[in-house]
Amino acid sequence: MKAYKKWLYLLVFAFIFTFTSFYIELNSKTEESFTYFPPDPAARYNSGYTTLTLGNKSDDGPYQLTWKSQSALDQKAIYRQDVSLLYEGGLLKGKMAEWKQNVSNLMQESTLFFQDSQLIQAVGFHFSEIHRGEKIGGAQKLSGDFIYVIDSKFSPFKSFRHPENEEDEKWKHTLDQVTKDRLTKSWNTAIQRYGIPKERFDSYTLFQLTQYNDQPLPGFTLLETKKLTGRLWEGLYKNYLLGIRKSDGSTEDAMDSVLPLILIAKDKTHLFVVTETKSGESIILRQQLDLTH
Repeated sequence: MKAYKKWLYLLVFAFIFTFTSFYIELNSKTEESFTYFPPDPAARYNSGYTTLTLGNKSDDGPYQLTWKSQSALDQKAIYRQDVSLLYEGGLLKGKMAEWKQNVSNLMQESTLFFQDSQLIQAVGFHFSEIHRGEKIGGAQKLSGDFIYVIDSKFSPFKSFRHPENEEDEKWKHTLDQVTKDRLTKSWNTAIQRYGIPKERFDSYTLFQLTQYNDQPLPGFTLLETKKLTGRLWEGLYKNYLLGIRKSDGSTEDAMDSVLPLILIAKDKTHLFVVTETKSGESIILRQQLDLTH
């Protein structure tokens, strides 16, 4: 039985590898992609953030949410790119991507409308490609923000990041649980379908990774963490933001897909990205880890 399970895992593993290796070549235009480069020690971000701000609410209608992404490098870079993703209750509801040449600063802003009480999360990746003669390096920064919005006839319209009273605590618990239940069911379905042995991996949501901007992931150095997150976002841009390739060969827009779960192998050899498309297909993307270069 153990031999059968090992054979099944390797078969699924090979399928996932073929799937991602093919799809990563779908789009090679520079302005629609970016390539990870090792950190340039002479470049750093003066700022880089993602913010969510609650706006007005119409009577018995939707409320307005302003979503901003901003970053400033301490010098001009030949390529600057910022990517930001927004999730409502664990489902992707917004994408922003800005790309410019020979600039240091980028700023994006979008206004979205929502209804009902929600946990809204946004995650951003700020990236620079820096050329010094024939040597190419990179600079990167992660950012994120979250907000709980209470829109209910049983409670005043409000928002908070951290509970200020007992009522806020109850709303936070409810919204966290609803989001967690939705995501856990989706992730577990994919993990079970593809026979991935969870005990061999450490797991983080894409949003949780923003906590490791200036501190290392457990078991990794800070440099290894930056390499991992930089290459992860390179893969996410090509294989997620630009569209998700399904098992039948078609490509589906990532909107309304599930917040990705990142499974990092404890032996540091590879990681899996676990998500689900709007149409309900479980998706596993695999990325090889080479943290020595």
